[in-house]
Amino acid sequence: MSKKSQRENTKPATKLRVVRATIKNILGIDELDFEPGNVTILSGSNGSGKTSALEAIRNIVHGGHDATLLKNGEDKGETVLVFNDGTKLTKTIKQDRSTVLAQTPDGGKINSPQTFVDELVDTFSWNPIAFLTAPKKKRVQTLLEMTPFEVHESDLVDIAKHCTAKYAYNPAEPLAYLDTIRKDIFDKRTGVNRTLKDKTATAKEIRHGLPPATETLSAIDGRISDIDLLINDVTAATASAVDNLRSCVSTAEAQAKDKIHALEMSANERILQIRQELDTQKTKIQSALYVTKEALNGKIHDEQASSEDSIAAEREELAKLHQRRDDINRSAGSRKLAEKLEKESRTHEIEAEQLTTALADIDAYKINIMKQLPLKGVEIRDDDIYINGVPFDRVNEAAKVKVAIQLAELRCQKTALPLICVDGLERMDEFTFSAFIEEAAKTDIQFIVSRVTEDTELTISTSE
Repeated sequence: MSKKSQRENTKPATKLRVVRATIKNILGIDELDFEPGNVTILSGSNGSGKTSALEAIRNIVHGGHDATLLKNGEDKGETVLVFNDGTKLTKTIKQDRSTVLAQTPDGGKINSPQTFVDELVDTFSWNPIAFLTAPKKKRVQTLLEMTPFEVHESDLVDIAKHCTAKYAYNPAEPLAYLDTIRKDIFDKRTGVNRTLKDKTATAKEIRHGLPPATETLSAIDGRISDIDLLINDVTAATASAVDNLRSCVSTAEAQAKDKIHALEMSANERILQIRQELDTQKTKIQSALYVTKEALNGKIHDEQASSEDSIAAEREELAKLHQRRDDINRSAGSRKLAEKLEKESRTHEIEAEQLTTALADIDAYKINIMKQLPLKGVEIRDDDIYINGVPFDRVNEAAKVKVAIQLAELRCQKTALPLICVDGLERMDEFTFSAFIEEAAKTDIQFIVSRVTEDTELTISTSE
């Protein structure tokens, strides 16, 4: 016989109930033995053993090893549950390991005992008090998490493909799966939008500093060549004029020297008599030469200045053209980077739109499954829970408790062992506590609840 067949044969056909619970050396309990009813109330002061009993029962069902459950100074602790069909479940806890033993009514062992337990109590951890005490902001989410919705993984294939990772779908927690993929897509969109914003801003900043794209290097090079030719022509003409003027200076100097030499030769005999006259004439001639040179040098300066003035605009334009040419060469890489960033920005923009659509699809799908609420008179609207058309905070405590118990029934309707442990009922006033016990007793679920009282000893009572 296969393991699967063994499990199917050992799984009960009807609902199970715990008819006896025995706890030894767990937390603050030395030994406790009681017979749970439909509703079992563990009462007593803090440290009386209420929470210890609940933790022992939770641990035998949830599995795993937790050595901290052992009573101080003890080597071994044990919890035993006996069901109404005679099946017996035993969990033994030691410092190094825990073991689970499942026995059939005739005393035989059930293979894979933890698997057997898991199939019985997959909703054991549900707690209706968490719904009743949830703050308003989390109330709807708590209701949705507790309600057994039907979500088909195949409906979400197109949405889930946008996730950064593949998440395992758990039919027992469909909304948790929806919230997981929604958070993944939301975080991914946030990152894409941040990258899109950064790249768009960088591209815009690069574009702002670039020269006009209408100018081309060939056009600028042509204009530079034209101006270079003009400047060369003007410079050559100026050099020729200057050379002519300098030739005139040389000629004047030569003529003056010739005249002085002629006078010296012809007046050699008269030197003594006419030295004064000669000196005077030399001074006059040199003064005239100085005037002539100054006049010619002035013309040279004027000619050069005129030449520079005539091409000053061209020189200024040439300098600007060279600067613009250098700017274009330098900006070529920046322009390519801007184009690359803009292209990538368009890709991110499309991706962000797709992720936004996926988020909207998830929200729409979630809204649609919210309509499946199988609770009579309960609906979700305006981000709040309404009971028979009245906002949750305005209905009486009895109505709220009734909804919580209905949720418990929904959660347990497919489980073979409808057993729920609830801690902390002391937060309820007497009226609400009584209403809770009354509604719980009407169900087919076994409730084991704890409540702090002034009794120093642990008291166990049952309500059928």
